[in-house]
Amino acid sequence: MATPGPRLSEEYAPKLAGVLRTPPISGIASDAGLPPVGDLFSPQPALPLGLSIGSSHPSSSGAAQKAGRPHSDGGSTMVSDEYDPIPHFAAWDSTRPYLSSQFLFNHATDLASGQVSAAPAQPLESYPPQVQESMLVDDLLHAFGGFEGTWIRPKVVDGRNGPRLDFRIVARGQLEPALLEMATRMLPLCECVAVVSRYAESRRRYEWGVVCQALAGAMRGVLQDWDLMIAQLEHQLREGKLTLQALWYYVQPPMAALKLVAIVAAEASSRRLRGAGLLSFLHTRVSALMGDADAHKLALRLLRAAAEPYFSMLEKWLTQGVIDDPYSEFMIQENFEINICELSGDGGAAFWGERFVLRAALDPLTGAPMMKATNGGSGSGGMNDSLLSGGGSGINSTSTTTAIGPAYDVPAFLERAQKAILDTGRCLNLTRTCAGGGGSAEQQIERTLPVGVRLEYDEGGRFLLHVEHAHKAAAAAALSLMRHEVGVSRGLAAIKRYFLAAQGDLFLGLMESGDADLNSVCGTVPLQQLQSVLDIAVRCSSAATDPAAAHLKAAYDHRSVLNLLIAITQTAGPVAATDSPTKRPKLRPVVPTAMTAAEKSTVGRQRRARESFMLSYEVPWPLSIVVPDSAMAQYQMIFRHLFELKWVEKELNRVCSLYQTTRPLAVAQRRSAASFNIRRRTSLSTAGGILDATTISAADAAAALAAAAPPPVANQALARAYRTCQLMTHFFRQYLLYATFEVLEPLWSALEMHIESAGSVDEIVEFHKMFLRRVMKGLLLSRKVLVLRSLLSLKQTALDFVALSCRHVDLDLSIYDRGDGSGGDASSSRAGSASAGGSASGAGGGASAGAKGKEAAAAAKRAKRIEKEAQIKSALNAALSNPEFSAGLNDYRIKFEARCSDFMSALAEAHRQARSERTDTREELEGLLNLMGRLDFNGYFARAGLGGVGLAEEGLR
Repeated sequence: MATPGPRLSEEYAPKLAGVLRTPPISGIASDAGLPPVGDLFSPQPALPLGLSIGSSHPSSSGAAQKAGRPHSDGGSTMVSDEYDPIPHFAAWDSTRPYLSSQFLFNHATDLASGQVSAAPAQPLESYPPQVQESMLVDDLLHAFGGFEGTWIRPKVVDGRNGPRLDFRIVARGQLEPALLEMATRMLPLCECVAVVSRYAESRRRYEWGVVCQALAGAMRGVLQDWDLMIAQLEHQLREGKLTLQALWYYVQPPMAALKLVAIVAAEASSRRLRGAGLLSFLHTRVSALMGDADAHKLALRLLRAAAEPYFSMLEKWLTQGVIDDPYSEFMIQENFEINICELSGDGGAAFWGERFVLRAALDPLTGAPMMKATNGGSGSGGMNDSLLSGGGSGINSTSTTTAIGPAYDVPAFLERAQKAILDTGRCLNLTRTCAGGGGSAEQQIERTLPVGVRLEYDEGGRFLLHVEHAHKAAAAAALSLMRHEVGVSRGLAAIKRYFLAAQGDLFLGLMESGDADLNSVCGTVPLQQLQSVLDIAVRCSSAATDPAAAHLKAAYDHRSVLNLLIAITQTAGPVAATDSPTKRPKLRPVVPTAMTAAEKSTVGRQRRARESFMLSYEVPWPLSIVVPDSAMAQYQMIFRHLFELKWVEKELNRVCSLYQTTRPLAVAQRRSAASFNIRRRTSLSTAGGILDATTISAADAAAALAAAAPPPVANQALARAYRTCQLMTHFFRQYLLYATFEVLEPLWSALEMHIESAGSVDEIVEFHKMFLRRVMKGLLLSRKVLVLRSLLSLKQTALDFVALSCRHVDLDLSIYDRGDGSGGDASSSRAGSASAGGSASGAGGGASAGAKGKEAAAAAKRAKRIEKEAQIKSALNAALSNPEFSAGLNDYRIKFEARCSDFMSALAEAHRQARSERTDTREELEGLLNLMGRLDFNGYFARAGLGGVGLAEEGLR
């Protein structure tokens, strides 16, 4: 056999001839077959299970039926899109013989089944050895091109993961051993070419996506170089210069390259990889071939070609915030079900957090959601090595893998930047939406990518630097928009004023102007009437000029604080990683809704309007990103809690004022010496006229005052009631001071600082969530239920005490409004003194008849006052001496002190538990101690054996 010279080798060697100069022996051995190819040689290879192309478009539902387009095999859904339909090749493209490599597999199948017979040919062994060699070379060149030869034919071999083609030499007799061995060495090349050719033909279809199309194009480039080499070798054969030995010499360099490409095609086909999964697989292959320069160069060439359309989509997303993904390959998907026209409430939060999300990874073979795993499997590498399918037995998974969360369909080389990529497009869409979709949106954002920069794959990871640059630019623009144009701090401050009791005059005006309506049962108070009360309170307060007050509405919410807490707890609980986000129950705020007839007949007759009163606030866009419906519901719960406590404090202050007015009756005897100067002349008014008091003894005066004073039983009851009222007032006043100055104001100041220092919109959202969590915990709403139950029972006890006091002591005591110690008697004595002085001067100077008439009128007025005074004293004495009042007073005091004991013990237990579990910050732990110190500032509860600060000190020890 002739040996080719250097000139011949240089002239006829194709481009890929120098890719691998020294291929490994295992790569060219006849027994080193390719991996399973799956259904690659089927007429229509199955798409990955669970794939839905075009389903995110709002018009995609039912579009497949309208277009009459069939679905693809394999359980995947091909949803046609009337705006961007998926093109399909004509049927003759795959059915005409010899137009594709599919005919090779079909013909081999027909031969094996006996449906057709091979064309008769003279046995090869009947020719001389020289002719046998020439015929074998010619048949090998045919097989290298993907065709069936006369004596070299493919045979279908059933494998464990699909059929494959095995090329063999058909000979009836004995061939020359040297020729047979030489030809057999080159037969694996035929299968490699067939696999690569079939993969390139099947993956060029549109439903496989642009990444597969790009990889198929790169493989066709490899086949073109191979075809060029075959043409050159065929020319040598026609010249009579090509032998088996020379052919073996020529095919050795590209043989390893073709086998590498065939292995990639076989594994990608058997695993049904496309999009990000295919890129991750190629990336893993490139990393594994770092030790072989030539193989690494070829694999990198394939990866760059496949990643080019993906990076084109990525660049459009990073620069415009637009998803150009017609075949559902990109790592981010858009949910068109979220209406962009409804951006208030949860619509704004959904637009920010749910309209653009990372695409979930699905197992291509089972369609189950993939899960991240702590340890990768022992497979061949790639994306699936660190993922588990939802069924628990993913590709290449072992028993040591543990699922830790949902996986996303993101290329391996972009996993570190997936959050930044998602946020960049979200920020661009936020800015564009706030600008009304006009060109001003792009003008507000500096270029996210430098001029002239095109994203492409490189091993150094320079594209990650461009992604980081784009993220910083987009995040800075969105953050500036939220801080300055939207005014997040101003919007949150408005909510704080109305829902966190910062607008004190509004609260006071609302409770005073709406006292009658709020104390009525809610079934008799229409919602419009409550809205009028709220509007009047707003106009009479300093919030009259606040534009945010226009968003305030009155509403009814018949749930108690405990029921509101239960609703928040149920919606804020953890959700399993495999659950869909739509399965999580959503917390909705209360909106103004008229009561139904059924509600009026049931709860409308049982609850007072103040117990169901709630503020509603329409959060404008884009502030609704930071304050979604769930946050607004928490604000409403905090408002209900503070409003009820403010109402209790107001009622206790009213009762305290009532008892303050009755003090002159209780201390009349003690102040007798200060009210009357027995030694000077005093005029005592009577119904019959003016009597001289100079002859009245001190004993007579003391007896008269003693008769006017309340009996001892009434006096003691009044003192006990006053002390009980002061105890309750102190408790609720100190709790409200603690809530204002130790919870709300410090946390609000911290929130303002965090907003100014935030680096992204997501950080502002998280800071606000943390603010609400800490407010709920500081106000004892999200701690142990026992603490809240104790506080609510104390509130109810105080309201019952107010009702008892108003029922027995609420009399018309306007005659004591001056606060003078002697009350009406003092005014009478002063009037009598003036009258006596007038009489004396009149006697001396000759008073007229008119002066006597005035004196008579004054005397009649004094007599009427004394009569009314006596009636009030009698009624008050009867009320205070009532056994029901005395028993009820003792009962409520005992209950309040006992429930204070339970409350303080629950606080101490919550402090100990939080301290041992380390679930609270230092400020939160100190806040509990400060609250206990406020409530028991003088050690009353400790001395009474009711707990208090002593429990906290014991917990600290």
